[in-house]
Amino acid sequence: MESLCRFTLQEFIAWAQDGSRLAGLLETRLVAAGYPVTEGEYRSWQNSLSALAGLLSGTSLDPGIQVGLEVRMPLSGRRADVILAGADGLVVLELKQWRQVSLSSDPCRVMTRTGGCLQAVLHPCLQAAGYVSELASWNQVLQERALSLHGAVWLHNMDRQQGELPLEVPGSGPVSLFFAGDGGALIRCLQSSLGPAPAGDLLGLLQSAPVRPGPGLRRLLTDMIRPETGGSSGLPALCQPLFAQILSILKDSRPSLMVVTGGCGTGKTALALQLLFHCLHAGQSCLLTFGTAGLRHYMRDQLDTAGGLPPAVFQTLQPLAAFGPPVHRQAEVILVDEAHRLTRRDRPILPAKAVLSPDLDCCLRAPMLDWLADRSRHLVLFLDESQRVSPDDGCTLADIRRCVALHNRTHPQRRKTLWELPPLRMQLRCAGGAAAVDRCSPRLFGI
Repeated sequence: MESLCRFTLQEFIAWAQDGSRLAGLLETRLVAAGYPVTEGEYRSWQNSLSALAGLLSGTSLDPGIQVGLEVRMPLSGRRADVILAGADGLVVLELKQWRQVSLSSDPCRVMTRTGGCLQAVLHPCLQAAGYVSELASWNQVLQERALSLHGAVWLHNMDRQQGELPLEVPGSGPVSLFFAGDGGALIRCLQSSLGPAPAGDLLGLLQSAPVRPGPGLRRLLTDMIRPETGGSSGLPALCQPLFAQILSILKDSRPSLMVVTGGCGTGKTALALQLLFHCLHAGQSCLLTFGTAGLRHYMRDQLDTAGGLPPAVFQTLQPLAAFGPPVHRQAEVILVDEAHRLTRRDRPILPAKAVLSPDLDCCLRAPMLDWLADRSRHLVLFLDESQRVSPDDGCTLADIRRCVALHNRTHPQRRKTLWELPPLRMQLRCAGGAAAVDRCSPRLFGI
């Protein structure tokens, strides 16, 4: 996690008394990090942070409690409005300046006016619950210190009778919902959750913490990988030697880039999922991405339908675009299915932005393959050179060889070993794409 601004409670109240001053600071920090700031976002900082400072001013909360604003989550890169840290625990606080809310047909969403029109948006309790879950599952310092973690939502412009927002939402977990008239209840919630000021820079420690799967997630994955059978339960016999070879390379301390080639239906996605489960169970941070958004969403749906997977696993399925700058990833292992979708060396992944510094502009112009090689410790590419989904496709084994050679010349202290692994030749799919994806569900692994 990383916050744009960190204060003590006393400092935050002083800064937020002038909403424009604090909003201007956040805008400067966000633009410097490469993110555009909308007018609505700036206005929400002015209103919501001033309201929070007014509520917290004069309370019995320890003035040394730490406050982080616009805190980025470790995997998704989403930003929580406020995180307050005390010696006893943390509170993730979402601030909403909504004035009216109504229910939508989707129980996970509500209707509210935002961006100048009525829209269906994620229920704020589920939004806060997602942040709590991501921090609890992936922040190593939080796990080691066994700090309590609570979520809260404050709709500071809305009374209870102004909306039909349900107070409890399935799946929102330890999240409390407060309205405009509930300021006293929110203060009591913070007092009981935070305790006195923490010793040292707790938010700084949390920010620099390695991204690692927590012990709870590892326990849940024990049955899925069946370590007593070597961790390759459910994989076809011809895949298992390749699976074992990849695990052996991952245990090596030297950075690596591995290429697994094979045509459609040869088991590349099944192998990628089994590697994901095994890495997480071993305590390694691992992310899996797919070359197309359609396949990523379809895989999520299939895994969700099969059941049995903890929510933290779904947080590891990331879109390719999320790996590029300015969001810095900390995964030890990155698995890329459909690696032929990676852009060619001469094609930028994002257009240049006038507001970016020259360094960030240079990063944005770097090809995705080079970016992944530079930012990952172990990179595993699942490649089918025969596939062309769009005219922009074209990553080949020759491109990967050139990428590794360039990386090793420009980063001699972080040289990567290129492993061109034996190709997958067997045909596991005879009934089309649905059958292949179904093989990648937890049913394949004996869940």
